[in-house]
Amino acid sequence: MPFVSKKSKSFAYLTPQEMYKDNKRKKIMGTLDYQSSMLEEYRQNIDKKTVALEMPTGSGKTLVGLLVGEFRRRKNNETVLFLCPTNQLVHQVVEQANSKYGIDAIAFTGRQRDYSAKDRQKYVSASAIGVTTYSSFFSNGQLFKDPEVLILDDVHAAENYIVSNWSIRLDRSQVQYSQLCELFKEIMPEWFYQQLSQSEDDMEPYSSCDMLPFPLLEQVMDRYSGILASLQSDTSNYYAYNRIRENLDECNIFLNRNEILIRPWIAPTETFAPFVNSKQRVLMSATLGRGGELERVTGIEDITRLPIAPEWEKTGIGRRFFLYPELANNISIGEAFSSLQSIFRRSVVLVPNNGMATKLIKTFNESMPEVKVFQSQNIETSKNEFINSSDATVILANRYDGIDFPEEESRLLFIFALPKVTNLQERFLIERSSSNILYGERLRTRVIQSVGRCTRRPGDYSLICVFDGRNVSDLSNPKVFPQYPPELRAEMQYGIENSQVINNLQDLIEQSTYFRDQTNEWQSAEDTIISYRDDYSLVNSSSNNQDLDTLQKCARIEVRFQYALWAKDYKRGYEEGQQIISTLSNSSSLKGYYSFWNIIQGCVAYKAISMDGNYFVSGSKCLEQAKLNNNSIRWIPFLAKQLFSNIIEDPEARTDYFEEALPRFERVLTNYRSLGQLQNDIQRILANLQSQDGTEFEQGHRDLGKLLGYISVNPSEHGAPDPYWVLSPGVVLVSEDKIYSEGKGSVKSVPLRHVREALTHEKWIRQNVHQIIEPEIYTVFITTSSTINADAHDPAEGLFYLKRSDLYQWAIKATTTVQRVYSSFTESGNAEWQNSTHTEFLKAQVLPSDALRLFTGRHLTDLTVTKES
Repeated sequence: MPFVSKKSKSFAYLTPQEMYKDNKRKKIMGTLDYQSSMLEEYRQNIDKKTVALEMPTGSGKTLVGLLVGEFRRRKNNETVLFLCPTNQLVHQVVEQANSKYGIDAIAFTGRQRDYSAKDRQKYVSASAIGVTTYSSFFSNGQLFKDPEVLILDDVHAAENYIVSNWSIRLDRSQVQYSQLCELFKEIMPEWFYQQLSQSEDDMEPYSSCDMLPFPLLEQVMDRYSGILASLQSDTSNYYAYNRIRENLDECNIFLNRNEILIRPWIAPTETFAPFVNSKQRVLMSATLGRGGELERVTGIEDITRLPIAPEWEKTGIGRRFFLYPELANNISIGEAFSSLQSIFRRSVVLVPNNGMATKLIKTFNESMPEVKVFQSQNIETSKNEFINSSDATVILANRYDGIDFPEEESRLLFIFALPKVTNLQERFLIERSSSNILYGERLRTRVIQSVGRCTRRPGDYSLICVFDGRNVSDLSNPKVFPQYPPELRAEMQYGIENSQVINNLQDLIEQSTYFRDQTNEWQSAEDTIISYRDDYSLVNSSSNNQDLDTLQKCARIEVRFQYALWAKDYKRGYEEGQQIISTLSNSSSLKGYYSFWNIIQGCVAYKAISMDGNYFVSGSKCLEQAKLNNNSIRWIPFLAKQLFSNIIEDPEARTDYFEEALPRFERVLTNYRSLGQLQNDIQRILANLQSQDGTEFEQGHRDLGKLLGYISVNPSEHGAPDPYWVLSPGVVLVSEDKIYSEGKGSVKSVPLRHVREALTHEKWIRQNVHQIIEPEIYTVFITTSSTINADAHDPAEGLFYLKRSDLYQWAIKATTTVQRVYSSFTESGNAEWQNSTHTEFLKAQVLPSDALRLFTGRHLTDLTVTKES
């Protein structure tokens, strides 16, 4: 055979669009207007080091990204690496590139040693675009050591995938988790360790999340590093440890009863040579993040942003019909679930965790055995088996981004209680530092991502069935709907209103069938949604632009701060931190974030003392500011004392246990979709508190405590007390509730046997309640009686007395205040709302400390003594 002869290539195309138009292999004939517009904007910024392209869900960002890469590959003979969050998305991109767009792309998944020599050669010689995951790229493998063009897909959802390369995550089953808990016990207060050591059954449904300030580890650093060095080799934690072991004392530690997360504030990507040395980084994102999210996710300070056309926000892609079966009448979750599956035959199910996925698989196997069940690993390389199944579902756990299911692939999407946060750092910032606004756009984008899985093209339509369970999520809370684009807001608002008037399962089946078949009956719903959308388009829902501008300014400084800290240049880090604090200082709604950065600044100042003793005073002042502006982080005074011997006196407003109840109180309010629903529960509580039935009264007593955010339990086991309220780990109110009947023969005075019952409650609490640490336990007798038997008087010493009518009057004040603050509540983590709520509770005298005063205001021995038996 003759030798290979190859003519030199010529590349005369001026734009990616022109190049694509001449592609004879493509099946998608051309770019849409907004895609062409984005490509033209990119071409004008083609020499910028980092360019971010805003391409919302369903806008065809994969094609745009591939055309950018293909244009540079062919024009400049550059190696192009396309990064995806997961293996599934790698295979999806490669399948679309080769079969739809006529662009040569190669998937690199699995172990690098298993990649074929032919594929390696095609990539390194710039003969094809390489497609791999973020973790594969950042793993220091030889194949990806010098890409010239990096295209980062789904950057808005990629923080965990990027920072994971510098993060250690330990769950409760790992020996290092227990070892670290024991180590932390030596350097933190007992109550801090206590919340980590409890088992799942010991604690309330919502476990707490906290942060361990890194300077406290200085005295145990050798043992700390030694524990982490024992991590199993050839695991992600092992590689992450080797990457951060020289910077362990610059990493934050976030932890709860199930997990410990050790990570830098921002991924220091610019310390990774292949990332730094690339000619260009192209960020493909569903949102540009007005608050600096791209900088925080990528660790890049200087990003050129290319926004999509503004009219895109109005119309979106496809049509979604939201159903909320839990709001409908006379419909069980199981009935709705099985009926919709039988109507649409193929479904996608999004669940928050693997545990729920396992339960759903069992449900399908037992109740709908004819349905073929797929999981993410079953469709990692191809969806064909799922698509070709006549009756099937695919269950995806903890995934906002993911596989696309356009057109007939699936027109039914089930969503089960999507989690609000994806890592402990987010959770701490939202729940403990009142910094919800920091992640607001990220959270909204996740919701948009999740509901867009089956609507990828203008003609797509899908039914979205939302099951929230006991939570009201961002998918079903009308108060947060104004933060969404007008089209999605209209769809969800219509779904809420429509679901509330569905009267039975047959109504749900009929509506779902009309939508599936796009009948004339559906048209009235379509017209209503469009009408809502047009109304919402006229309203400017962006009330916090100034705060977002502030966060955007901070983001670039935060990136510089991270690199200074990583280089152990604490003086420069402190200077950058001061700029952050100064930028945040004038925003009342960012006080939580301001407090967080004062904590970080205090820690950095401590590290800088060895360079300059003047940092001692400034670091101490930072922690004083942090405490002044934070409601819920209990260890700030402890940190100040340990680092700077500074005794911080808590302001009076912060010694009333409000900070203990606040996270639970916000969760309670989040569960209500409307003021009417809250009022109904309040009326039930008040009615029970007036009931002559002792069981109903105890329910009202317990539910009042839950409503106010206390740990409130009415144990049922033999010998247990009546409801108890845990106001803080050091304060417990435990009761003996006695509603004595009225009329002939009734007991009107407190008898000795009931006093003896009450006297056992403190011991029971100490033995059975594990959320407490060296507590003050107050036992109170709540009753309708105003007298006590003579033989019961002396034994009643030490017991408190509360008349039922006084509790009822206090409950009216408390619940009225709850209704008032609910009217301005949107979601947890808003520092302004938290401060105003504290003021409202203070004025109404319904703070937890007021409950303590109410319950302990009188002693049982103060009652009039009678000789009644």
